[in-house]
Amino acid sequence: MHETQDILLDVIGAAKGLAFLNVSLEDVVCRTPVSVGGGEVRFSHGVLDAPTPAVVAMLKRSRIPHVAGPVDAERTSGGVLR
Repeated sequence: MHETQDILLDVIGAAKGLAFLNVSLEDVVCRTPVSVGGGEVRFSHGVLDAPTPAVVAMLKRSRIPHVAGPVDAERTSGGVLR
C-alpha cells in the first residue's frame, strides 16, 4: 500500500510546514476554487472516482471551494495520475 505512505507523507509534511510557519487555518483564504480533476483513477487496489471519496470528504469538511476539471485525471494527490 505505497499510496497510503505517500498520502501520509504529504499530509504530515503540509501540517508540519504550516505549523513551522505559524499559519492558522482560520487565516487561510482560497481565492479561487481548487481544480480537482475528474474521471477515474486506476491503482494497485482497483478503480476509484477522481477525486477520491477521501479527498472529497476533506474538501467538504474543511469548506475548501473546489471544481471539477480541467482534465479527466486525479489532480489532488500530489500530481496528475493517468
